[in-house]
Amino acid sequence: MKIFKLTVIVIILLLSLIGCESRKHKQIKAMMEVGEYAPAMVLLNAELLEDVKNVELREMLIICYEKQELWAGVIKQIEVINNIEPEKNYDFLLMRAYSLLNQIDEAKIIKNKYPNYHSSLISKYDKNLVEIIKKIKIPSDSLRDIDCLYSIINPDTLDEFWKYIYDSKIKLFNGDSLLEKNFFYYTKKNESVLNEEKLQYYKENHLQDWYLVGIMSEVCDDSPNITYLEDDVKEMLQIDSTYIDYIYEPIMTYANSLIKPNIYDKKYGHYTYFLFYNEIVDYYKKRSVAFKILRLFKKSLDAKGSEIYWTEFNDENPPDDVSLYFLYGDYIDFLKEMNDYKHIVSFAELKMKKFNKSNWVYESLKLEKNKALEKLK
Repeated sequence: MKIFKLTVIVIILLLSLIGCESRKHKQIKAMMEVGEYAPAMVLLNAELLEDVKNVELREMLIICYEKQELWAGVIKQIEVINNIEPEKNYDFLLMRAYSLLNQIDEAKIIKNKYPNYHSSLISKYDKNLVEIIKKIKIPSDSLRDIDCLYSIINPDTLDEFWKYIYDSKIKLFNGDSLLEKNFFYYTKKNESVLNEEKLQYYKENHLQDWYLVGIMSEVCDDSPNITYLEDDVKEMLQIDSTYIDYIYEPIMTYANSLIKPNIYDKKYGHYTYFLFYNEIVDYYKKRSVAFKILRLFKKSLDAKGSEIYWTEFNDENPPDDVSLYFLYGDYIDFLKEMNDYKHIVSFAELKMKKFNKSNWVYESLKLEKNKALEKLK
């Protein structure tokens, strides 16, 4: 009887302890849910003094560090957890932490474990989508005007980049032209929904962190040039727009560190004015790209306007029509982002005066002007 009573007492005590621990964990989770990360960390560290190998508590602590952008703490906790459970994979969070601590070499070591990661995710997503489409009945009338593009391409005429895409699509459809038609019909009809699904798929697979390594690698380089980062930043922010907070300060620092060329500098002699023109155009181009990446369209537009001015001003090496076409196009794209159609009309009219009416750049500007006028109706 005494043994029975003792057993009951022990069970009650254990349940009490478990209940107490559960209440503490609920309290910590509640604090984290409302953003009280600092006090939650105090409680978590106190708990870990009693249970140092508790991975769940350490993962909660990682979230607290991450939310407060205390990346050294994130790395330290991951190292501890990997000593406890080596099979756990925190590669993408580590990529982000190392990148934002400017420990780029460490971030690159991890990223190198995932070559062509974006392409591999696309292939996996498309394969899953193909399996879904195989089970869907699509009316043959809907496919009448769809060409089987990959079925008629001659792979011998493709360069390396397009050959890679061709090979992946051929494997995807396995020579089935009807499946190819179904795929393009279904994806076009459901484009908006599928794009959202794909972005969510990328986010779940941490593609944004994979991109961040390359972006921070260039921004933190001794001689950075971010003019080629625009597409990667756009892709990253489509997946997770909050990542603008990570890149805002370093890219703004980069933009403000650019030195504007001075025409009175001794290095620009009478016979080297072309060097000044090249450098001042490059200065404004880089600032325009930096501000565009940060979606500061007004500042980007001002810099692009100065880039156009100095490009046109260079009488010693006047720009060709193609260069001007792309410059004007970039400027008009900024105005479209800002819904400033009145400015598009005035800009197009101003630049049209530089060309004969038979010139193709004149025609393209006229087209943009007419489109803007339609928007203003």
